[in-house]
Amino acid sequence: MDVAKLNELGEDLMRLLRCRTYPVGINLFEKEKDIPEYYEKTEQEFAVCHIIGKARYHEKPVAATKDFSKACAVGGVVLGFGKFADNWADVNVGRFSERKEGVEKARKLIFPFEYGKYEAFGAAPLNIIKIVPDVIQIFANPLQVMEMIYGNTFNGDDNIQLSTNGHGASCYEALVSPIVTGNIRLAIADMGDRRYGYASDDELILGVPTNKFERLIDGLKKNMKTWNGLPIKYTFQEIPKSVKAVMKGK
Repeated sequence: MDVAKLNELGEDLMRLLRCRTYPVGINLFEKEKDIPEYYEKTEQEFAVCHIIGKARYHEKPVAATKDFSKACAVGGVVLGFGKFADNWADVNVGRFSERKEGVEKARKLIFPFEYGKYEAFGAAPLNIIKIVPDVIQIFANPLQVMEMIYGNTFNGDDNIQLSTNGHGASCYEALVSPIVTGNIRLAIADMGDRRYGYASDDELILGVPTNKFERLIDGLKKNMKTWNGLPIKYTFQEIPKSVKAVMKGK
C-alpha cells in the first residue's frame, strides 16, 4: 500500500468516526540513520507512550532513539531497546503484584522484540505520514471502537482480541503484538498512556497491522450504511397515556 492511500484512509476514518486525534503510524528503525530527517528527534528521556502521545496531540512526526525512550522499563524492553534488570521483579513488588511470584508471572507473559534489533522508533499522524508504517494505532472511545469492530466483522474477519494485565498498552499490546501476530489487537490505555501519553479516560487503543488497515476501513464504510452505523438510530416510543395524563394535569 502506498503512502498516499494511507493518508486518504486516515482522513476517511476521521470523517466517519470523528476521533479526538488522528490515527498514528508507528515505525521501528534498525539504525538511527534510518529516521527520516523531517522527524523531530527527542533528546529527553521519554517513555514510548510519551512519543506516541506527542505525535498524535502535536500532529507531527516524532522519533526517539533507544537511549531516549527507556524512561519506562517495560516500553524500552518490549521494543528491544533494553533488558529487564536482574532485580526488576524485586523492586516492582507492591507495584505490579503484592508478591515477587506475581511480578515474575507478568514478566513471563511479555515477548519483546529481539534485543538490539532496533535502534529507534517513530510515530506520525496518518494524515501526514510520508513512509509506510509497521503498525497503526487508533485511539478512540468505546463506541468508535465498536464501529471498527463491526467493520472488521462486516468483511468476515476474525474477532478482535483483547488480552491484558493492565500494563504496556500502547508499547506492547497495540504495537508489538499486532506486528508479531499479524492480527488487529485491542488494548485498554494503561496508567503510563494516561500519565505520559495523555490518553483520556474514555480512550481505548486499536493496534492494526498496516496490511489490514484498508480492509478495516472498507468494512467500516459498509457498516456505516447499516442500522449499526453512526449516528445511533434511537428507537423512540410513544409516551404512555398514564404519563401524558399526569403531564397534562389530569
